Amino acid sequence: MNIHDPVFPSSQVALAAGMTASNFRAHLARGNWRIIGNSQPADAFGKGHLFTIYDVLGFALANQLVTLGVDPKRAFELAMYDFAHAGTGPLPGQESAREPAGLFDKARGYSMYVYCPGAERGRCIATKDIQDAVELLLAPQGGVAPAAIIVNLNHLRSRVFAALKLDPQEYE
Repeated sequence: MNIHDPVFPSSQVALAAGMTASNFRAHLARGNWRIIGNSQPADAFGKGHLFTIYDVLGFALANQLVTLGVDPKRAFELAMYDFAHAGTGPLPGQESAREPAGLFDKARGYSMYVYCPGAERGRCIATKDIQDAVELLLAPQGGVAPAAIIVNLNHLRSRVFAALKLDPQEYE
């Protein structure tokens, strides 16, 4: 099985994302979240959608952001486009790069997702690339924010892979 193919049904996605299947389906039905990328919408009534590992990890981050107070539509956009379906090249002052839905090199420390409420985008950061804690409050479009939401992507990814009964080391 290639986990990068759309193979995970909604029930597995919901479990791995840390929510009930009905809550997950409700987000899809309300248009808060949608099917993107290589995921496959149901091909007939009564058939389920199939999702890729990228989507599963994105929905897990979106759910985490929702529990931390981010609007569900906004959480979906942030999780999918800042993390799950986009990598991170070395940024100015940073040495690290990251694949879509992946982590930075372990030598760079933990991988964190940082979002300053009200900002257009969030960002993925390797902890070793942080020189000063105030960097966590720097919104991508500039300025110092009054607060930031920080999610440990190492923990999130481990939790998702454990829920899917997959060995994350086989997919690094």
